[in-house]
Amino acid sequence: DGKGEIVVKTDETLKVKYSTSGEKRIKFTAIDQPGHTLTCYSTIEIAPETNKETSANLKSVITSTTGSVTGRTYNGGTAAIDYEIVYSGSDQILDKPFILVEGFNPFDDFDPKDNWANVYPLYFLSALRNQGYDVIFVNYQNSTDYIQRNAYALEELIKNVNQTKNQYCLQKRENVVIGLSMGGLVARYALCDLENRSENHDTRLYISYDSPQKGANVPLSFQKLVERLDD
Repeated sequence: DGKGEIVVKTDETLKVKYSTSGEKRIKFTAIDQPGHTLTCYSTIEIAPETNKETSANLKSVITSTTGSVTGRTYNGGTAAIDYEIVYSGSDQILDKPFILVEGFNPFDDFDPKDNWANVYPLYFLSALRNQGYDVIFVNYQNSTDYIQRNAYALEELIKNVNQTKNQYCLQKRENVVIGLSMGGLVARYALCDLENRSENHDTRLYISYDSPQKGANVPLSFQKLVERLDD
């Protein structure tokens, strides 16, 4: 912030305010009791105030399309997902998809426009739109269903997105798919299954965010509590 080095003790909180936006480089120097030093560097991005959207005006500035798709049968049943496409501009043309797959949500209280402020970082989603991404929110109609069933429904959405995208795009843009928590498992399974079936998912980047790729450690007490809820 232009103030030079500041001494910060262990567990001390330091508040910093920048007068300008953009990328900032931070230098850390740690000094132990014998006097040994270790220096490292990091960067952070400071968002300009003019680019920050508030939940109050967000609904009035975005244009979206909603729909639902159903996947193929798995273990005797099918699953469906709802989606909402939040376009980067007012043209309502899907040409640069960013598919965001939600996590475990047994209450089915998903509302993309409201969740911009309540769940997802405003600047993150605003930055995506500023870069031309059309954000596609994915909501399971039943998040407690088999991961495979929801993954098959996601596959249908990806194929629909690719068909729509290739119809309008003059410049081909591959998809970015991010899965939050359980959504990371659903998205990973969907992309792998498409590859195994020799179907083109046209995805350049898969992001797993806080997903239990090696399984979740759920205490037995919580498992028993869920069992008792059905009694």
